[in-house]
Amino acid sequence: MSKRMLPLGKPVRSPVIISVAQFRPEKIRTCLGRSSNLWGGCRNKQDEERLQKLKERCRELNLDKFVEFRGIVEETSVVSGAANVADFFPALRRLGWHGPERKLAWLQRTRDALIGEFIKRHRFRRRRSGSNGEAAVAIGNGDKGRATVIDVMLSLQESDPGTYTDVTIKGLIAEILAAGIDTSAVTMERAMCLLLIHPEVLHAARAELDAKIGQGRMAEEDIPNLPFLNFIINETLRLYPAVPLLMPHESSQDCTVGGYDVPHGTMLLANAWAIHRDPNTWDKPQEFKPERFQCEGGKEEAGLRMLPFGSGRRKCPGESLAMRVIGLALVTLIHCSSGRSFRGRR
Repeated sequence: MSKRMLPLGKPVRSPVIISVAQFRPEKIRTCLGRSSNLWGGCRNKQDEERLQKLKERCRELNLDKFVEFRGIVEETSVVSGAANVADFFPALRRLGWHGPERKLAWLQRTRDALIGEFIKRHRFRRRRSGSNGEAAVAIGNGDKGRATVIDVMLSLQESDPGTYTDVTIKGLIAEILAAGIDTSAVTMERAMCLLLIHPEVLHAARAELDAKIGQGRMAEEDIPNLPFLNFIINETLRLYPAVPLLMPHESSQDCTVGGYDVPHGTMLLANAWAIHRDPNTWDKPQEFKPERFQCEGGKEEAGLRMLPFGSGRRKCPGESLAMRVIGLALVTLIHCSSGRSFRGRR
């Protein structure tokens, strides 16, 4: 997702981040108490109306579909990572051996059908609301957190149906779910673990947030103005790249690389894990030192020593989105937790 398209998702991200920041443990207990009172306690007319709305909302969610979709994503990840015998014995393809390809094709058809149902459901909800103007207001302001990625894409489809077709929307949703969820979640988890293990770094990050943002607000525009936070993300990606071997590349013609003859069709796997921990190019590569990027001018100055998203024309197109989402999540988690209860623990 390009930097020009990135602001379109802000109405989706901002309400989610704010809701996470506000959803403290005491509010969880309050919500659980209210819901239990609605189901098992004494109810008045107003409670009956709330309960009815809750039931309608649960029916709209259709959790079975979400569980099915999650299963498809997980199974796709497993099948994609499985070894294919035909890669080692190409002659088997001539005998009709397709291996994982047939399974992946079925998973893709099933996934596209489910995404199509999600799109139809969102389109029906927008039409049922009475007017597109109401939906546009919600998407433009993000005031009630009603907008989703599909809502944003459907809004763009109304203004430019030739560009933003259903196929385009399906492809975007599939790419976000297949390539962006697990990698971003793993990076955020590892970043928080490193911060808890190194409380001095967590303290420095909190000091930067308090000085430049404060406790009273949380704005997405402030993320680029938090250099130390970006150093933490870069150092996490250096130590633990989400894709250690990057994506496979294949030579389009015969060439010579580093004195080695590489024939046409040769598959190449770049070992980002080894590159990021090379003692010849990094000082104390096994240590967690976010400040190293301050001395070296950031990830851009690191050049080919830092390849968490690949390089060149095959570079990950979701780098800008991933860095923005990870930054927002870390800011929210650091804002909401002091980390005091984790000090001294490993």
